[in-house]
Amino acid sequence: MAMQRASLSITVIEQLQWRHTQSIGNLTSLVQIYLAANNLKGTIPHEIGDLSKVQILSLPGVNVHGVIPPTTFNMSSLIRISLASNQLSGSLPVNIGLGVPNLKQLLVSGNNLTGAIPNFISNASNIITTDMAANYFSGFIRSRLCALPNLERLNLSDNQLNVDTSAPEVNFFSCLANLRNLGTLLLAKNPLNALLPISFGNLSTSLQYIDLSESNVRGDIPYDIGNMSSLSALF
Repeated sequence: MAMQRASLSITVIEQLQWRHTQSIGNLTSLVQIYLAANNLKGTIPHEIGDLSKVQILSLPGVNVHGVIPPTTFNMSSLIRISLASNQLSGSLPVNIGLGVPNLKQLLVSGNNLTGAIPNFISNASNIITTDMAANYFSGFIRSRLCALPNLERLNLSDNQLNVDTSAPEVNFFSCLANLRNLGTLLLAKNPLNALLPISFGNLSTSLQYIDLSESNVRGDIPYDIGNMSSLSALF
């Protein structure tokens, strides 16, 4: 008989709020948490980090605020973190991947998050989707992102990010060609203030969608961009 996976799933219930939050840490058999499109209010309880078996934490559009509990990023079984369209603030851990080595999806768009883009280390090499759009992240887009071999979708649009032009041969734009599985690259509405390198024409043939609009990118479109046989949209 197949093993039944424990999950907490509540959808579209008005005025649902966190109560007795300390007790959520007692639900140690939980594997999935889906509370999308509710009105939870309040903050994400710190005790959620005690749920070591949880693989999917999905709380998009539930009106929570405050910081993401640091304990969330020590839940080693997590595969998906979906916290988009809330009012979350603060920054993300610098070294994402140490505590969540199995993470495949990080979805935190549409919040009030600040600080630098995390230093995605090799332990986070399973990441397929990173969506951090519509926040207040600032500083350089780290070239460490290019060391994520399975990355298929990267959305950093609508932040305050730029590209380090002091060493163009090793900056984010120059190393993008390493992402051979990348299909979607969204960097629009950032003050990138960077020159488009010739190597940009050597990006993955898997790329289907590129959006660099309103990002102050300069230079010529590389001749080799014609090699991107799958590209269907370029902005």
